[in-house]
Amino acid sequence: MNQADLLSNRSKSWLELQRLTNGQGRHGKGLTAQDYMELGQLYRQACADAARARSAGVDEVTLAYLDTLLARSHHLFYQAPPAAPGAFRHLLQVRFPQAVRANARLFAAANLVFYGPFFFGLLVPLLLPGFASALLGADQVEQFRDMYSKINDEGRTLGSGSAAVSYYIQHNITIAFEVFACGIFAGLGSLFMLSYQGLVLGTVHGLLIADGKGMNLLTFVCGHGPWELTAIVLAGLGGMRMGLAWVDTQGRTRMGSLRAARQDIAAIILGAAAMLTIAATLEGLWSPSQAPPWAKWLMSIVQIACVIGYLARSGLSRNLRSGLDVSPRRP
Repeated sequence: MNQADLLSNRSKSWLELQRLTNGQGRHGKGLTAQDYMELGQLYRQACADAARARSAGVDEVTLAYLDTLLARSHHLFYQAPPAAPGAFRHLLQVRFPQAVRANARLFAAANLVFYGPFFFGLLVPLLLPGFASALLGADQVEQFRDMYSKINDEGRTLGSGSAAVSYYIQHNITIAFEVFACGIFAGLGSLFMLSYQGLVLGTVHGLLIADGKGMNLLTFVCGHGPWELTAIVLAGLGGMRMGLAWVDTQGRTRMGSLRAARQDIAAIILGAAAMLTIAATLEGLWSPSQAPPWAKWLMSIVQIACVIGYLARSGLSRNLRSGLDVSPRRP
């Protein structure tokens, strides 16, 4: 087919494809299912036309037109469907707490793996003064002692507080992602990371309690700790769920097992990220505020109640109304 024949025979199809890529359906409205079927057919034909055009030596302007048309068609045909309005709110209010409750046993195990080493690290520095330096390093031990030599209640300006929130979000989500991502090693990596993070945090608390500065640290962390520590445990839960899907496939292929678990895993990780954002906001603005210690401890009690109530009750009424079963299923 020469250049003239190609342009005369196929230009009408190209114009039709251009109309569809502009979002104009048959009735002047948005694209229907039938329009998408036609779009797919015209797109495949245009791909073949572009190859023939290059072989026929068609001019550069026509080739550029075809390339642009194909790029726009590919994007329109293969783009991900837009998220439904309120999808993220539904995930946080319903899907995330449902996924946690559906994996309640793993969640309990993740808490045990984290808080067991935490309390071990809390007690050992009281009995073995050199333990904290061996685990954390002498320089970091001195840094913690200096940092919490007094109660942090000087407050922050809006600018410095916002910068602190951004830093805490990045830092905490990085740690949580490491805890989660290590779950790819049959879940053992997440178990190790959870226990290590628990041991380090417990050791820091034990070190400062042994120095008589424990209340300074606890008064600072009590407000945001319920969200932050729970989110880290949830990141470990996500990694353990991923590892379990890899090991216990329930008759599926390993990739099929991971696909079956992906909704729970995604909900848990996104929910943990949202909780870390709340924790970072409190840590950057409330924890170092000039509020009296009793107010910070009262705030802590409120936050603990919020976290427990959220994970235990949020989305529960949806289950009862719809009869939704959130337990893992076989395909």
